[in-house]
Amino acid sequence: MSKPDITNTRQVFSEVLEHIKQARQKVYAQANTILIDLYWQLGKTISEKVASAAWGKGVVTELAKYIAQHDPESKGFSDKNL
Repeated sequence: MSKPDITNTRQVFSEVLEHIKQARQKVYAQANTILIDLYWQLGKTISEKVASAAWGKGVVTELAKYIAQHDPESKGFSDKNL
């Protein structure tokens, strides 16, 4: 039996780690893209409702409370952020 080539093994390990890092970066980029789209859609919806006088500032506060009550795991959706 021959011993495994340590240099080759480390090279393969390094390649595997690089694949993991690249995949992780792709996930972060995709998640950021989706979040930006979400924030844009929320801003558009709220702006349209406020501009049409269907909503006032108080409704945005109520929306923030609604989100907090119905989805407590969602963070960053305070009335000021919305």
